[in-house]
Amino acid sequence: MKKHLKIITIIVLSLGILGGIAYVQVENKNLFKGQIFNDPEVVSDEQEKDSTAPADLTGEISVKPVSSAEEDIMVSVTIKNLGPGDLRSGDRFKYSIQINGVEAFVNTDSFSQMAAGDNFTFTYPIPRSIYQYEDMGVITLNIDTENTVKEENEDNNKYEVEYSY
Repeated sequence: MKKHLKIITIIVLSLGILGGIAYVQVENKNLFKGQIFNDPEVVSDEQEKDSTAPADLTGEISVKPVSSAEEDIMVSVTIKNLGPGDLRSGDRFKYSIQINGVEAFVNTDSFSQMAAGDNFTFTYPIPRSIYQYEDMGVITLNIDTENTVKEENEDNNKYEVEYSY
């Protein structure tokens, strides 16, 4: 009988502790700062930004060095928001990588938020066996290819870099 009483006591105490933690997390709005649940009552510690200010998507592309012509080209891409405004939830944009005019990669992103000054970086291999590119050429990064994002500057969405073995 004593063993069952101990087990029941441990279960009740555990449920009480878990319930308390859940209550504190739900009731303490500052834990989320409104960013997860879009709570309009919670304001960030930063100054409020003008929600009509446009984003400005820009990028950088670089080719990682290869030691032989048999190796695949690896490109490092960074996409940045240099505008005064945030890229809001649901603002979808497409970006692509081309090698000598042939599309090698395309993606569409929709962030929960990409604040002014934020960026992300990824590395992408361009397989020579698939794209059969020359020993020299141009790799192009195109950002917001369908102009779906209202930007401060629409003219800075294309970047080119030359490569050679």
